[in-house]
Amino acid sequence: MLFGSLLMLLVGLLDDMGVNSHLWSYPYQLTQLIPRLIAVDSGILIVAHMFLFQYFKKWKSFLIANVIMAAVFTFLCEPITVWLGIYKLEHWEYVYSFPLYIMKACSIKWLVERIMYIQGK
Repeated sequence: MLFGSLLMLLVGLLDDMGVNSHLWSYPYQLTQLIPRLIAVDSGILIVAHMFLFQYFKKWKSFLIANVIMAAVFTFLCEPITVWLGIYKLEHWEYVYSFPLYIMKACSIKWLVERIMYIQGK
């Protein structure tokens, strides 16, 4: 739960920064109060990362699984959302997302493991 909660906060922050910096936008929103694609940011993406965190305990397997997932989200899912018209790239390229998917999952995994280590002391 800690991994998912921290990741959700990070994803929300990064998404807000991207929208406010006009790197990407969401032409259609569920509500005007939230200018992002909340179903993806707080749903599909977080659940997928949590699944990998749960089942790939060792760093090597976690990293390999996240590279594969990052490739799928970057080069398959993002183009589909652009094609559907729910995500618009303004000053962003798909390939920029690839390392971010990996770095955010790895940084949160490191933080959670650090917290668990400190708690165990």
